[in-house]
Amino acid sequence: MRKSTDVFCIGASAASGAAAVASRSWYPEKKVTCVRNVSYTMVPCGIPYIYSPTTQ
Repeated sequence: MRKSTDVFCIGASAASGAAAVASRSWYPEKKVTCVRNVSYTMVPCGIPYIYSPTTQ
């Protein structure tokens, strides 16, 4: 089965999270897909970027 997406983020680091949030903020009509190969990820430094009031 094939699925389509407009933005594909690989990993679960601060950079990929920020890219996904920025993509959704700038292009809300685009479909964003993120994949990672771990069940959980520690991203203490990425939290300010992902949950910043400027991205909402």
